[in-house]
Amino acid sequence: MALHMDYRGIAHGLYTWNHHYKWLRGE
Repeated sequence: MALHMDYRGIAHGLYTWNHHYKWLRGE
């Protein structure tokens, strides 16, 4: 994870990762 990313960038990254993780699990 890049420490220089701003809060919005981090929040968006976590949201996107979580969405893909759930999708991959078939939820």
